[in-house]
Amino acid sequence: MKLLPIALVSLACGAGLGVALAYVEVGPTETAFAPAPREGETFLPQGAGSVGPTALKAEGPVATVDAAIYDFGTMQRGVTETHEFIFTNEGTSPLTLEVGRTSCKCTLGAVANRPLKPGESTPVKLEWVAKSLPGEFRQVASVLTNDPRRPTIELTVEGVITETAGLSPEEFLLGRIAADEVATATVYLASYDEEATEPVRVEAMMPSSAAMADHYRFDVEPVEGDDLPLERASKGVKITVTAGPGLPIGHITEWVTVKTNLQDGKPSGAAGDGSTLQVPLLAVVEGDISLHGAHWSKERSVLNLGTVSSREGKESKLRLSFKGDHADATRAEVASVDPEWLEVDLAEPIKIRDGVVHQPMTVRIPPGRQPQIRSGAGAEAGGVGDGDALIRLKTNHPTSSELDVKVRFVIAQ
Repeated sequence: MKLLPIALVSLACGAGLGVALAYVEVGPTETAFAPAPREGETFLPQGAGSVGPTALKAEGPVATVDAAIYDFGTMQRGVTETHEFIFTNEGTSPLTLEVGRTSCKCTLGAVANRPLKPGESTPVKLEWVAKSLPGEFRQVASVLTNDPRRPTIELTVEGVITETAGLSPEEFLLGRIAADEVATATVYLASYDEEATEPVRVEAMMPSSAAMADHYRFDVEPVEGDDLPLERASKGVKITVTAGPGLPIGHITEWVTVKTNLQDGKPSGAAGDGSTLQVPLLAVVEGDISLHGAHWSKERSVLNLGTVSSREGKESKLRLSFKGDHADATRAEVASVDPEWLEVDLAEPIKIRDGVVHQPMTVRIPPGRQPQIRSGAGAEAGGVGDGDALIRLKTNHPTSSELDVKVRFVIAQ
């Protein structure tokens, strides 16, 4: 009855001895079941010689990043934050970096204009503004490389948007105004910190990049708890914007920069020592100049070209209409175009009758453009792509010297 166990043990010993003898005669062999080499390393079988640091490096450029996901925790709505991701070339030849698709502002480091040498590092800086409502927040930027193993590296910033300070209303709303009128709008900014001893201090301004930034004036006055339109607010300020006359005709959406002394919702120090908020300003400006034609939406003040074939391109014919006492002498010309390749032609004005003049206008997307999205608010404001394209016209009209034409389109193959 004990013969079976003895036989099994003998069989196992024999098999082990056979493997050992084969190893001595043949030596180690490669196997399909060997573990895959780690990123940046080349697989070397046993017995291939000493393995130093250079031998483990993969040939060509090798892109690595210290951490591709950054969790900022919490941040106040409207605040701007930044973070630097460190890229290193761990390969044997130069590494190139290029900004790809992004939903936030992405800036390459000091070597953006030349490749990274082997062993060299550079920061890639992401900047984002918490313009979305309180809750979870996530934005992504892609960095393109010449590393064949990682041609695209996605960088992510994520966290939670909160409101440790209150803003009411949440935008400067000027409403519908005439081009030759002056309009005002007010917001209140307050701290909820009941133990705050210092007042809330702010400095509000329109960025110089805004259309006619010098046509806006901001006034700030302190307000105590009971006079604030925010429950639980302890201290705050009233910020009033005075706009016009002479604002650009059409829908206006700008972001007002408000520098504060709020640090985690608590006022301390001077304006600028704390968070900087971005507060939207909205208006619809009407005047003696209007735009008409196919694809033009008067309600939205936008030229919607829809989906455009990259092979064929597309054009839209419009007309500028001048009316009133200054119509006969009014002329328009192109001041700027974003993107620069968008073609805009303005023909000679045509007098329809006394007090009414039309100026033909053609907007053209030329064939051969790469696929892209130009529509809506853009990635920095929570949308997609680079946002609406923009044609800025300037005129010699005494009260309507500028006209902004927003253009939306999606270029597809």
